[in-house]
Amino acid sequence: MTEAASTETGTGARLRVLFVIGQGQLGGIETYCLRMCRELHRRGHMLEIWFVKSHADAAIVREFRSVARVRFLSRLAAVPLLPIAPRVPPGCDLVFTTGRLSLIFGAFALRRGACPPLVAGVFSQWEYARRPSDYKSRISHAVLDKIGWRNLVFCTEGCRTAHLEARGEEIGAAYISPLLVRLPERAGAREQAPGAPLKIVSVGSFTPFKTYNFTLPAVIAALRASGLAVEWTIFGDGSERPRVEEAIESAGVGDIVRLAGRLDYADFPNIVGAADLYIGAGTTLIEASALGVPALVALDDNPDATTPGYFCDRAGTYTSDVSDGEALTDFAQTIAAFAALSAAERAALRARSIARAQDYSIARAESEIHAILSQARPVLPRLGLPARLAYMIGVVQEAVRVALGKGAYRVR
Repeated sequence: MTEAASTETGTGARLRVLFVIGQGQLGGIETYCLRMCRELHRRGHMLEIWFVKSHADAAIVREFRSVARVRFLSRLAAVPLLPIAPRVPPGCDLVFTTGRLSLIFGAFALRRGACPPLVAGVFSQWEYARRPSDYKSRISHAVLDKIGWRNLVFCTEGCRTAHLEARGEEIGAAYISPLLVRLPERAGAREQAPGAPLKIVSVGSFTPFKTYNFTLPAVIAALRASGLAVEWTIFGDGSERPRVEEAIESAGVGDIVRLAGRLDYADFPNIVGAADLYIGAGTTLIEASALGVPALVALDDNPDATTPGYFCDRAGTYTSDVSDGEALTDFAQTIAAFAALSAAERAALRARSIARAQDYSIARAESEIHAILSQARPVLPRLGLPARLAYMIGVVQEAVRVALGKGAYRVR
């Protein structure tokens, strides 16, 4: 639970909320925002979505359009070339941002006389936790300094803890709003057929910090060598796909590890619900658990093939971030132990997973927004000419980096 207890309040106040999102791709942040928008729309609130970047997945954008007004801040270039943004919608009650670039453009959108609370949603343990080294970090850190800790919202305890040193001890009082999911009306009760391989599924983008994509192929190879029949299907795509393919080839498991491409979010319940075991990070751990599929936690940026165990056994709001004092075990050992469970033991683990997911019901969306609003303050960040010039220069420098094959600036 969050520090400020959230219940369905049914206040009746119709809110207008603007979500500023980096890009319209199928990722944990985007699907979280989509679930929030669906629930808030269902309750009669007005939603607007701004995607900062031009790249977008047509399917998820279509889902957003069904519940909100959608706008792209850049159409011709990957990111907006000029440091300007439209004025916030009339009567806007809250501007909720999801990362460095979206926070910058949320700040650009505020005007004197049109200045609702600007909230920085923090979904990564590295987002604002390191010394700023590029234009996006420097400008976004400047915005954070202006809006203050009351306007920060963290998705997990581990994420907030990771920012204490860089942002100051006062953010220990910043609000934690968990990654809410839509709970299924009925969870599946899959039984592994005798002699059938253990079916493992993962869903997530291929990014540098999702290191389980690189370390698990060798684990699958070791499990097969030990005599365990297993298969692993990975849904996802991204810049690190060649590295994932190399890891699969190196481990010699191309026949039992399948790269299935991007998953349509609407198909998540059917695909994941048919698995024996889920391995992943972020909101997908909660969603898999809600389906009754035991979910093993893959820690972010973990160089070793180790896990803290099942999501359902983690305390607080931790998902794929590190909790102090947690023991880590080898994935191979944990998966083998799962395969050896009796039918009754698996049923108990499924029930425990479903029960744990109940704390993350999307039905709390409205009360979470009210809790965020009760803490946040309307502050006009006032990004002047130096910051705007720094943005334009930074965009050009980043474009040159990408053209030279060095990649975009990242927080880590």
